[in-house]
Amino acid sequence: MPRAPKLWQANGATLLNSLELWKKYNGSPRYDSKRGEGKEMRNYLNNGKNFQIQSLAASITNRACIAIARELKRKGIDGHVCAQVHDQIIVKVPKDMADMWRKSVQFIMENTYKISIPLKAPAEVANNFYEGH
Repeated sequence: MPRAPKLWQANGATLLNSLELWKKYNGSPRYDSKRGEGKEMRNYLNNGKNFQIQSLAASITNRACIAIARELKRKGIDGHVCAQVHDQIIVKVPKDMADMWRKSVQFIMENTYKISIPLKAPAEVANNFYEGH
């Protein structure tokens, strides 16, 4: 069995409550150990929530990359999606079209996938990845 369920079974919600841990184990040699287990359990719970958020963000970014590539092709623009770094998309287009495509890329990134809150994806124009990052 993975460690998180064992910690929860052995300690329950007390593990997440620092004051309750202190009341129950203060003065005991086990107090430091229980504090460490509480920190570990909070970390497991945080990772469980964070995984879902990061997965959704990656999915939205992937969909935006596909939509941007399709739009470039549909309009016959000599450009392409070069890379994706976390939630950033790097798109190469001719310099004279950079500002227009900055607005298009921002619109596509913000509207490819709708969720209950508005997404913000400010786009920047740069000559290379270093300048734009």
